[in-house]
Amino acid sequence: MGSTESPGTEGVELSEPASTTTLGSMRSQGVSFAIVRGYRSTASVDPNVAANVANAWDAGMAHVDVYHTPSFSSGNGSGQVDTLVDHLKDKSV
Repeated sequence: MGSTESPGTEGVELSEPASTTTLGSMRSQGVSFAIVRGYRSTASVDPNVAANVANAWDAGMAHVDVYHTPSFSSGNGSGQVDTLVDHLKDKSV
């Protein structure tokens, strides 16, 4: 019997600005999800997170997630998460 390949799901990690056009092109090439950087190790919200999340959804991604890179030097992990969540809420993302 022959073998059957099971293709994986392709996604993209976004830590730089990405337009709806760029993400739409990726989507048409089989990318189905995006993981967006939300918080940087420099102890700040990524300034592109809200736009990247919105653009990924607008481009037709099936799933969009946000990741948090903690800043250990600031020592307040829960405060960093709160800041990121508040930012996303303020941007209606």
